[in-house]
Amino acid sequence: LAAQGKLLTVWRGAWDEQRPYCALPDAVRAIRWVLQSRRFSGETFNVVTGNHTVREVVEAITWSLPQTQVTEVSSPLLNQLSYAVSSQRLRSAGFACIGDLHVGVQETLAWLGALRPVPSPVWAPVDVPGIGTVAFAGAT
Repeated sequence: LAAQGKLLTVWRGAWDEQRPYCALPDAVRAIRWVLQSRRFSGETFNVVTGNHTVREVVEAITWSLPQTQVTEVSSPLLNQLSYAVSSQRLRSAGFACIGDLHVGVQETLAWLGALRPVPSPVWAPVDVPGIGTVAFAGAT
């Protein structure tokens, strides 16, 4: 909606509810990792870049599109309770998500034509204790 210049609505009282977020590059990397490591034993992995509050998601959107207007609305039934998703099994198996909510929102808005294209990040190897070396998007 923000990409179309429309009003964002947030359910009153839902600002601190958590939602899992998966950056598209993390999803693609996870699929590649499963294929390359031949993990075909029926294991289930949650690919989660991070668990974020509705407030954090709205802040990422309004940081990218400052003209975005947000309003609270009442709901007779708030059936979307807060939930976080663990990616511990995936990390234990050797895969680490490296995406970022703000970068993901900016890329999505750029894809939708609401922003100028986001420059590609500079990738650098980073040693993650217990996991090994992973690629990390650094600031340019």
